[in-house]
Amino acid sequence: MGSQATLALQVSLVLKNLHTIDAQEYLFVVDRSDSMANASPESRIDIAKNTLLLLLRMLPVSGTMFNVYFFNDHIESLSPRGLKYNKENFRKANKYVDGILPEGGTGLPKAIRHALQARDLRIPTTIFLLTDGEASNFSISYLYTILRAFLQVDRDDAIKAVRDAVAQAPISAPLRVFTLGIGDGISTATCEGIATAGNGVCLYATQTETIIGK
Repeated sequence: MGSQATLALQVSLVLKNLHTIDAQEYLFVVDRSDSMANASPESRIDIAKNTLLLLLRMLPVSGTMFNVYFFNDHIESLSPRGLKYNKENFRKANKYVDGILPEGGTGLPKAIRHALQARDLRIPTTIFLLTDGEASNFSISYLYTILRAFLQVDRDDAIKAVRDAVAQAPISAPLRVFTLGIGDGISTATCEGIATAGNGVCLYATQTETIIGK
């Protein structure tokens, strides 16, 4: 996307294109691995958190359930189960997001499968994945080269999990998965592959300015 098109506008168009229904669920899966600490000029985790809060503010008020998952080697969530979208729970989410710091490795396939399994199969679900698509930081290039093969396996596993879940979703409760690539130098193959498998789109946020506009 051009620099003049803000992420806020892009996301707004995405949400408007989703069907208006009586009940819906939004799940946010956010990468907090140590690669998200990379800063150019601001950290990827800050961009991700700002983007997440923007998305939460834009959710439909009526009939909406939501939850937030952060992942590295492990997965944690705002709530054990989906929350009703209201002012109180938005404030709870805001406080929770504010306390997240980047650390650990990247367990993308596990995080994707966790969110897919946690969704409510009775209502339509939209998942937003926010990630840089990278493994954790490696200072030794040789080790990183070896790791690339494992990264491709992880990416393929995540894409397959999304594709299978979309295909098996009940007609009355369809599933879509959108990805937001965070920061410069992200893995476009990961972000675009998951979005395509999820019947969604892939958007990019390289700095806070692209989120809030000028």
